[in-house]
Amino acid sequence: GTPSDKLLGQQYARGLLKMVTAQLDGQLYVPFVITEWNLTLATFSPVNDSAFAATAMRTTALSCDAENLHMIHWTLSDYMEEQRSLPPQELHGGFGLLTVHGVKKPTYWAMWMLARLGAEVLARLENGIVTRSGDTFRLLAFYHPATSGAYDLAYAQAHAQNSLFQLGAIHQTWKLSGLEGKYRVRRYCFDAEQCDAKAVLHRCGMKEIMEAEDAAYLAQVAQPHRRETVVQAQPGGEGLEVDFILNPCSFELVVLTPETS
Repeated sequence: GTPSDKLLGQQYARGLLKMVTAQLDGQLYVPFVITEWNLTLATFSPVNDSAFAATAMRTTALSCDAENLHMIHWTLSDYMEEQRSLPPQELHGGFGLLTVHGVKKPTYWAMWMLARLGAEVLARLENGIVTRSGDTFRLLAFYHPATSGAYDLAYAQAHAQNSLFQLGAIHQTWKLSGLEGKYRVRRYCFDAEQCDAKAVLHRCGMKEIMEAEDAAYLAQVAQPHRRETVVQAQPGGEGLEVDFILNPCSFELVVLTPETS
């Protein structure tokens, strides 16, 4: 980020560390709640509207996961009482998961998928996590381009989106051993090139300053693609293989439920 952004971040981090140290010294073993969790402290930063922010958030959430840690995203909506006026553009780089007219940003869908993970963690991977809830398996894969300068590139310039996508897609296969029978597979794929609200806006030739009707259409289109199939586990306890092909700043939730009928 900018030098001022980094300085503010350092000051904010020091304040948090001071508070945690005091809490530990006082033996106050209560849940630690971070109420202003976000990628940047810069107001009206284009990165807040980006899929890059979504995969960065996902990476941070999974790496910081702990029993007594609660992280609350700052903020829910771009409409904030602290800001007396907002830019007229629907996607103006506000802090929210939602725009003023309720268009769901990539960060919203990142939180949506994280909220649907199971309580039991079976495996933590470099690009995702495997969880279980009862007899249902929930897999979350993502591709966060942790390349030099990726933060500064992410949607800050007109060419930035194409620059990130030039990195190419990644292909991974995850194997779930021991599964038997048939499973219904529900996949929710957020592809940054197809589902990002800003990418949809540009692809459709929509105006940056839009009417409520246009915002409603954008909200319908800018969301994960869903598909559903029934698959048969391999015999002999070999289980199932799940393939992922992810473009930069893309992510996918896969839910596998035993097929009873």
